[in-house]
This record gives sequence, structure tokens and C-alpha cells, in this order.
Amino acid sequence: MKHFFKPSKYFLTYGPNETALRIKSGYTLIVPTVDAHGYDSNGMMVPKEMMQSREDTVLHPSNLLSGPFYIEDAEVGDALLVHIEDIRLNRSTACLRLFLTLDLLQRRIVGEGFCSMSHWRE
Repeated sequence: MKHFFKPSKYFLTYGPNETALRIKSGYTLIVPTVDAHGYDSNGMMVPKEMMQSREDTVLHPSNLLSGPFYIEDAEVGDALLVHIEDIRLNRSTACLRLFLTLDLLQRRIVGEGFCSMSHWRE
């Protein structure tokens, strides 16, 4: 069985977040993703209300996560096997943002960095 899942919330942390979708073992899941800066295939940024927030922590909105997914048939100790059947580009551009760092251990970033835009044809 195939499930098309469109996230209603994106997470910025790994951990015990609320389940986004429950599926059974053997199901195929189709999930559109957003880029590292939160832009979708139409170039629209994910609204802030769709991003994880916490009152006790400032979260940096990058590399938004779809999920987590709950496998109904799984039991403690089971291994999870994932087959990636297809990955498709959803637009013809990408941006690589480069930063100058003074101290990699303390992650002190100088400036906003710059974006190197790449274009390709599908």
C-alpha cells in the first residue's frame, strides 16, 4: 500500500517528537521535502507555525525534518529496513551557502556567508 504524506509540521530536532504518521510494515511512503532553508518546490518558505518551536530553547530553522513515522507492527529490538526507491529533484536550482569560521570548535561564524547558486536542467 502507498501513502502520500504531506507534512503539517516540520521538526528541527531528533528525539521524542509527536508521531506524524502511523504506517504498517511493508508500506510505501511518499514524502515531499523542503530544502535546508525551508523552501518548497515552488520557492515558498514553510510558515513559522509549521515549524517546531520550544519555549525553553531557540531553535535554528534549518534542515527541516519530516516525520517521525510510527511503524505499527514494530516491536522493541526490531531492525528497521528502509528502501529508497526514487529521489527526484523538484526544481532546477540549488544554493550552497558558505561561511567563514574563526573557530570550528566553538562555531563562531563571521558574517552571513554567501550563496553560490547552481542551475541545471531536468
